[in-house]
Amino acid sequence: LDVETAYSAEISLRRYASPFTFEVSAYASQFDGFIYKHLTGRTCDHDYASCAIAPPQELSEALFVQRDAFFWGAEAQAKWSLLSTSQGVFGIDGQADFVKARFSSDATGGGNVPRIPPLRYGLGLFWETDDINARINVLRASKQTSVADNETPTKGYNLLNANINTQVEIGNHQLDIGLVGHNLLDDDIRLHSSMRKDEVLQPGRDVRLVLTAHF
Repeated sequence: LDVETAYSAEISLRRYASPFTFEVSAYASQFDGFIYKHLTGRTCDHDYASCAIAPPQELSEALFVQRDAFFWGAEAQAKWSLLSTSQGVFGIDGQADFVKARFSSDATGGGNVPRIPPLRYGLGLFWETDDINARINVLRASKQTSVADNETPTKGYNLLNANINTQVEIGNHQLDIGLVGHNLLDDDIRLHSSMRKDEVLQPGRDVRLVLTAHF
């Protein structure tokens, strides 16, 4: 493999003044000799080092190769404090991001770069005080159909998370108490960026009580 070279440009717009803050950025990158793991569509036996697991319990040949590629995308996040009182702050926040990536046309043709994440966007509610922080947010990942050769589409998912945290003083020490919920909808989540996404789901519903003592 040769040295991978990238030429990138990014533009950002930020606002930090309360009660509404946001940050938006867009970027583009031209890669000369982008290095990636390419699934050839062929199978191989267990002692071949460049294999990746594929169903049904067989090994697929995966080679590290490089091609010129062009990436572009954007991301945004915002926070709006709707109600601010002596008791605390209540508000909403949101986020969104996407990236597109294609190989440059050459002797092998163009096409999509493999394992590129889909469009994601989400909203959340938060309540912040001196003693308690609580939030709930949902993230939607769209279906990814812009796939490369020998790659399968990945369905979208909804990820609902929530948490509430507080602090308790015990003598001269502080105890942090948190109740954290992850994937509360128990949705089937597969990450398109993973080589194992067709076989391995991300963790399902998870609720934890977290105690952290500071000495």
